[in-house]
Amino acid sequence: MADIKISALPAATAVTAADVAPIVSGGVTSKATGTQIVTAALNATKVTIAQGGTGQGTAAAARTALLPAQTGLAGTALVTNGTDVSFGSAVTVTSYDATSAASITHSIPAWVKRVTVSYVGVSHAGASPAAVAQLAVGGTAITTGYVGVANQAGGNTPFTGFFISANVTSATGSINGMFEVLNLGGNLWQQNGQSYRTVDDLYSSQICYLQAAGVVNAIILTAGSSVYDSGKIVVTME
Repeated sequence: MADIKISALPAATAVTAADVAPIVSGGVTSKATGTQIVTAALNATKVTIAQGGTGQGTAAAARTALLPAQTGLAGTALVTNGTDVSFGSAVTVTSYDATSAASITHSIPAWVKRVTVSYVGVSHAGASPAAVAQLAVGGTAITTGYVGVANQAGGNTPFTGFFISANVTSATGSINGMFEVLNLGGNLWQQNGQSYRTVDDLYSSQICYLQAAGVVNAIILTAGSSVYDSGKIVVTME
């Protein structure tokens, strides 16, 4: 049979993995399927990250190539700062000194499903109406729509925020306690917690819910009409 130039061959109309092609290796001509050719090419040269691959031959090696260093970080999670990823805790803890502040605003990122607020020896500079925690949409406090009960304030009270403590009658006492605010899906949030006020040996428990009109992005911890003047407020998000 006469030799035919490759350029003179007709173009293939359909190629499958089972189709064969001649190959020359070590001066010997043989045939190989499309699958064999592709497998040999991939084994010989791994596709680099820059080319859209990982440069590795196993799943474990591929993960190591793509992820941040994992040495010494057992039990942590892959988290993002909005720009890049790293291994760390999926829980953030922020402590505030409750001094000279009428309120404390703490941002709530979109990934947060639970906010826990702890009051440790928090006192007010003077008498004040009930202290409440208000959720915010777009940085604006929500002051209506809170429905719940607190054993200090009676049932079905239309609070202006999640209840923290009843009216502060004196600047000599302090509040200790904790409450959680849970995202129940969408823009529905529920609070439950308890607090203790030292000046009158008063215990409070509360449960409340809020259907926000938009995406909540902050919680505002108010001191009523007074200001905080001592103690710590710790906010944990997860």
